[in-house]
Amino acid sequence: PGGRGLSGERALSSSASSSPARGSPQDMLLLLLATSGLLLPGIGEKVVTHATSAADVRSWVEQHCSAPGVVGFDTETRPSHRKGRPNPPAVIQLSTMHACLVAQVYIAPRHRLGRRGAWVESAREAREGADGVRHALTATLEDRSILKAGVGVDNDAIDLWQFWGLEVNGRVELAGVAERSRSLARLLATTTGVELSKPKALQASDWAAPLGERQ
Repeated sequence: PGGRGLSGERALSSSASSSPARGSPQDMLLLLLATSGLLLPGIGEKVVTHATSAADVRSWVEQHCSAPGVVGFDTETRPSHRKGRPNPPAVIQLSTMHACLVAQVYIAPRHRLGRRGAWVESAREAREGADGVRHALTATLEDRSILKAGVGVDNDAIDLWQFWGLEVNGRVELAGVAERSRSLARLLATTTGVELSKPKALQASDWAAPLGERQ
C-alpha cells in the first residue's frame, strides 16, 4: 500500500470537518464510554470481537450498529521509524456501550516475532482476510446517520482516505468536551474520573502484524 498523494483538505472535502460534540452531560458521558471501549461496573460485560474476515464485520454491524446511531471510533497504526514515511492504518476500532469491534484492515507482508524476534512472512490468507475486512467496513464508515465519535477523528479520517480510499462520514470530535483534554485518556479522567490504562509499549506495538490477545 502507499499514500494516494492526496491532501488532508481533499480527504475531508466531501464530508467537511468533524462536528464538535454537543448535548447534555449525560449525552457526553455516553459518547465517552462508548468511545473508550471500557469494561465498566454497572454497565455489563463488553464483548470484544476481533474481525479477521468480511463475514465477521457484517455479523457485528448487523447485531450492534444500527442506523441512526453512534459508535466510538479510533484507529491504530504500526509505528514508523522513517521520517516522512508514515505507515497505513492497520486497525479500525468501533465501540458501543456493550460491544467493541477490533477490525484489522491491513496486515503487512512481513512482521517480527515479538519485539526483537526474526522477521517472518505474513500468511497470504490473513492478508486477504484483512482486505475483506476493510471493504466490509466501507458502508458503515460512509453512513452519515451512524455517528463516529472520538478524539482526533479528522486525522484518522485523512489517513484512511489517503491510504485506503475509505471515507468516514458523521464524525464527532470529543476533544473539546472538557477543557485542556486532547487525549481520550485525559478526557475520560476529567469527565468521568475513570482512568484509562494503555501502556506505551502496547501503543507502540506492531498493529500491522496478526494481532495478539493484549492488543
